[in-house]
Amino acid sequence: MSSRTRHRVVSSAVGMFLRRLYRAVRSSLQIRMVLLATVSALLIGVVFMTASLYSVRTSLLNQVLRQAQADFAAELTRAQGGLDSADITGDEGSYQKLVVNMAANVQNEGAPNMVGVFIWPDDSTARRFVPVSTAPGDSDLITPEIRNAVVSNGNHSYSQMINTADKGQYPVPGIVMGSMLRPATTGGIEFYAIYSFADQQRSVLSVQMALLAVSVVTSVVMGIIVFLALHSVIRPVTKVAGAAKGLAQGESDVRVTEDRTDELGTLQRSFNVMADSINEKIGQLEEAEAYQRRFVSDVSHELRTPVTTIRMATDLLFKTRDDLDPSKRRTVELLDKQVSRFASMLEDLLEISRYEAGQTSLNPDLCDACDLVRNVVQQVAQIARTKGVPVKALLPDHKVMITVDASRCTSILRNLVNNAIDFAEDGPVQLRLAVSEQAVVFSVRDWGTGIAPEDLTHIFERFWRADPSRSRLTGGTGLGLSIALDNTNLMHGLLQVRSQVGQGTWFLLTLPRDVCEQLDQGSAPVRFQPGHGLDVEGFFEEAAS
Repeated sequence: MSSRTRHRVVSSAVGMFLRRLYRAVRSSLQIRMVLLATVSALLIGVVFMTASLYSVRTSLLNQVLRQAQADFAAELTRAQGGLDSADITGDEGSYQKLVVNMAANVQNEGAPNMVGVFIWPDDSTARRFVPVSTAPGDSDLITPEIRNAVVSNGNHSYSQMINTADKGQYPVPGIVMGSMLRPATTGGIEFYAIYSFADQQRSVLSVQMALLAVSVVTSVVMGIIVFLALHSVIRPVTKVAGAAKGLAQGESDVRVTEDRTDELGTLQRSFNVMADSINEKIGQLEEAEAYQRRFVSDVSHELRTPVTTIRMATDLLFKTRDDLDPSKRRTVELLDKQVSRFASMLEDLLEISRYEAGQTSLNPDLCDACDLVRNVVQQVAQIARTKGVPVKALLPDHKVMITVDASRCTSILRNLVNNAIDFAEDGPVQLRLAVSEQAVVFSVRDWGTGIAPEDLTHIFERFWRADPSRSRLTGGTGLGLSIALDNTNLMHGLLQVRSQVGQGTWFLLTLPRDVCEQLDQGSAPVRFQPGHGLDVEGFFEEAAS
């Protein structure tokens, strides 16, 4: 594997790990808080460690500098005393030996951290000698700049912080100290000593490692403490959340164990009280709903006989309306329309009652889908003419045989077309068919006012009307589309709607070719395109040209 490929693999693995960590942090409060506590404790430890190290290092440095300065001053005095008491009138060999002995004595008697002693004659020394060094390998640490500074200072000592030779390890801080010795003869001798702070650096490193270990251990312990603390809080909260989710999904008997006496125990008890209260309310609502269903069913059935009688009397009056004066004839005509409307509303209520009582059943039969559409067009023709809305059925010129409950399918289409006429605003209403081997799609499309998005989600709800303030010939109780949806579900179909304000409304009724079988939605020959627009994908059947 090449280095580039290896680098790519490592980068991908690191990126995946970071993404997983990010998702875990975002999705878990416990992980987020543990990570925050650990990082915070580690940062505080690092800050404390840095401040402590700075204080310790400064203190040790000041101490060792004072010791080095005191030692150098003492050795300088001893060396100068040795020069003053020595007989340097002999030959240069004796003078060289004197300098060598002086360097050796200073090295032996100096501080333990003295690295080396260096003695050079300056340019004005009358008697020359070979420079002496007890640590020849470190002589390059005494730079010309340091030597010039020592010579320029005269009888005053000069010091400069340096890094001693690496020697394969990390550089060690140290100090060069120098001064001039004045022998009895003319001229001077450059006297230098190098002190190493290796022991102090090791001490600082030991303190640093100890503080770092303490910081890491503290952050880990803090993370564990926060994890345990949060776990003791989050675990009961998670149980309450799970119970709440189950309660929301209809598990009315779900409860949480009350095993705490603190605030979380109050939460547990409150949840159980809330669940009991919700169950009680649900029971009351179910009882009220059952009572309402019984009331609607009983009233609907009880009204059938008087409505039938009124219908018969109204029909008799309507047949003899031509023998009446104009005002009475108009009254009879209005009575006929309202009684018809009342009868239709009663039939809707009875249909709803049958659905709620579970007394509905299918009567499938083989029929022509085109005939079903034509029958619906004929049934709504009078209303369409009154509203001035043209209803067009664009059907193929061949039969489309399907096995459905013809009366229910007709009821669905009639409700959809009536709804389209109601909102067409003098625009056309168009009916079309699309067929595949497994499914048939009935399309009802208008180009009228459309339905607002906030209203569109309610149109299949019972007793709901998009615009109750407007008087419509087809208006009723608001049960038409709800019954249409119930009939569609009974025939294993799918009823969909799309609408946009100002552009109209489009219903697609998709049924299996045989309603005794389940509908495969993927087999629908026409379906709405993804999104919210009034667009479909697929093709409708058309008459041959």
